[in-house]
Amino acid sequence: MPTPLKITLRIVIALVIIAILLFVAHAIIEARVFAMIARQPGMEITIGSRRGNLITGYDLTRVRIRQTRTAGDTPPSVFSTPRLTVHWGLSPFALTEISWDQALLTISPPDKPEEEIDVGGGSLLPDDTGWLVSSDDIAIGPQEWNGSMSLKLRVDVKEVDGKIDIERLPARLIRLMGTVPDDFYLPDRAIVEINLSGSPQNMRATGSVSNPLTRQTFRF
Repeated sequence: MPTPLKITLRIVIALVIIAILLFVAHAIIEARVFAMIARQPGMEITIGSRRGNLITGYDLTRVRIRQTRTAGDTPPSVFSTPRLTVHWGLSPFALTEISWDQALLTISPPDKPEEEIDVGGGSLLPDDTGWLVSSDDIAIGPQEWNGSMSLKLRVDVKEVDGKIDIERLPARLIRLMGTVPDDFYLPDRAIVEINLSGSPQNMRATGSVSNPLTRQTFRF
């Protein structure tokens, strides 16, 4: 008949084996998840290091997202930030936070110099309607542009809604990222309004470019 000591040892050994199996299973699933993220079609994603778990989410460092597939006249771009936090809850799955430090958007048009645009740090937190909403406007570009962005992302990650307003966007960036109508005089700096909507995989952008002197406007 087993002694109490032997019974205790067996229980401890069983718990240790279960803990090791859970750890190994988590590591395998985690590796597959991040490998899948890195292989997103049309994007090249690199992450320096990560801290967290599959149950609550991750704090990521040195994140770089390169858009390799573009549409129309849009040139390739790279979004990079020293820190990106993505937290979620399970049952059902829902995002609970996305935040990042001061970031950089690099636009790489063919046969032209790269353009770098500062993106201020931001945080998307849940509200009562099933969305993650930016707590403050996110700064776009240097201060003299007076550019800002507000974002909303459904906690089930099925829909994005956002708005970008820039009162003094340099005309060279408009020429890099689109086509100006022949009858529109593009000043050195223009007013730009952009509305974003749709699923993360199929974003739509609509808006307008205005001449601040004449108020002449074209929509896209």
